[in-house]
Amino acid sequence: IGLAMSPLSNNSLFLKYNRNPFPKFFARGLNVSLSTDDPLQIHFTKEPLLEEYSFAAQ
Repeated sequence: IGLAMSPLSNNSLFLKYNRNPFPKFFARGLNVSLSTDDPLQIHFTKEPLLEEYSFAAQ
């Protein structure tokens, strides 16, 4: 089962990034992918998925 996660959106809405489970899930080898959530509200560029990847890389 894959998990689609949006750390940037979660950080903006309710779960600060340092508490987001994405890095732990990814490090454990779980099937996770980055996704966008409400790109017109949360993201600042025309490439919301690139924003998610940039945020996750930090």
